[in-house]
Amino acid sequence: MKAVVYALIIAVSAAAGLEAGWFWRAHAPTASSNLPESATASSAGQTNGRLDARAQHLADLTMASQLKRDLGSASGVDKWLYWMAALEKSNPDDFPKLARLARGNPAAFRFVTRRWIQEAPQNLFDTLVAQAKSGGSDLPFIVLMRQLLQQWTKTDPKAVIAALNSPDGAVAQGFRMEVASDILNGNPEQGLELFHDWHIENFGPGMGSVTPWADANPQHAAEFTIAHPAGYASQTVIDTIGTEWAKTDPASALAFATSQSGDLANRLGAAALKQWASQDLDSAGDWLAAADDQARNTLGPAFIEIWAKQDPSAALSWSEDNLQGIQLQQAVEGVMNGAAAKDVSAAAAMVNSMPPGEARTAAAGVVAQKWFPNFPTSSPIQPQIISWMSGLDQDSLNRVLSNETWTWSESDPKGMANFLSSVSPEATPSWTDSVLMRQWVRSSPTDALAWAATLPPTQAASVGSEGFTQWRQAQPDAANAWLAALPMNDPRRQSFAKQ
Repeated sequence: MKAVVYALIIAVSAAAGLEAGWFWRAHAPTASSNLPESATASSAGQTNGRLDARAQHLADLTMASQLKRDLGSASGVDKWLYWMAALEKSNPDDFPKLARLARGNPAAFRFVTRRWIQEAPQNLFDTLVAQAKSGGSDLPFIVLMRQLLQQWTKTDPKAVIAALNSPDGAVAQGFRMEVASDILNGNPEQGLELFHDWHIENFGPGMGSVTPWADANPQHAAEFTIAHPAGYASQTVIDTIGTEWAKTDPASALAFATSQSGDLANRLGAAALKQWASQDLDSAGDWLAAADDQARNTLGPAFIEIWAKQDPSAALSWSEDNLQGIQLQQAVEGVMNGAAAKDVSAAAAMVNSMPPGEARTAAAGVVAQKWFPNFPTSSPIQPQIISWMSGLDQDSLNRVLSNETWTWSESDPKGMANFLSSVSPEATPSWTDSVLMRQWVRSSPTDALAWAATLPPTQAASVGSEGFTQWRQAQPDAANAWLAALPMNDPRRQSFAKQ
């Protein structure tokens, strides 16, 4: 069967070639028909140049034009044989015309573009760039550019990098993050270098290739990462290096980390110390006790976080007795992270036992982050959480609401409104009511506006007006009907009507 297909392809290819040649011979202009007898040698050369360009133009048109005619009279498998024959004979300049001919036929378009990517990736890149600059839309720019860069990166990453670094590469700048991530997954050093050079600061690539890279030579991996800072990407990479290094030689990892400066070095040390403490808490504690003050202050919170998973009360007491200021806050956050990871209810009880102050405020924020449901959710907040928050001091409650207002107002606006009505306004951020209104009015505008009316007068006017305006923009008929139904003596009739 394959032999038959191949024979058909060859036959079709040959026939198409012969017909193309006949077409060219029949239609191409000749030099003698266009040159006057008195033409000079110079003008003859210029004219021949124009004729050569015309000839090339007609030759370029031949394949796509011939294929279009052949497809018009073919059916079934013959169409695919014509397509296959054309693709076998095509050169880079043919692909744009073949791709445009394939529009409206998804299968044929895929065949053409795959072949184009395989045979002439630079040509496709240049074609898409030229189209983008001209404002054209013949080819799907985003889809084809993504497919091209994904495949081209696998076969020739240097060419991809050169293309994106060229002046024309600015058109495809939005794809740099994907390319850098794909390259890092195969070559961490080259990928990190791209993240650094292209200033990609807020994206974390996969760590699959970083682990073996770190295992092979962790100090080199750490040195390279520190020398190429790239925001979140280099942070996640250095965390992985620190964890892997500490599995085999934690003392060396920490010695190197403390000999360096900067955030990445500190993260390396923290990751290494956490891994060591999870393996051998006593040995990690002995190292930290023998370290200098700067190392202790910098890495103490990381150690305490692991310690808190085993004995949170002891870790918290040590922190309160030995640390102060930002070091105390970081240590308390570490303790509560560890305690909440083990038992969030017990961690909440620890917060209740602490005296009001910076440490308690920081601890309350951590517990709330662990205890509140993950966004998005439609579940109401657990009664235990409500009860716990009711017992917090004003600063601690303010911290909790600052962190969780968006999640709570989205998942359970009525429950949040009931809670806010039960606490002092001084204990809540000034913008909490406004955020709750914007979220609640989407799902239940009448309930949201009824709640706003219970707020202190000034707050009721501003929050209510904001909610009504949002409702009327989304559902003008329903909002206006509600406004018209208000009692004549309701002050909202006049104030809302002005919105």
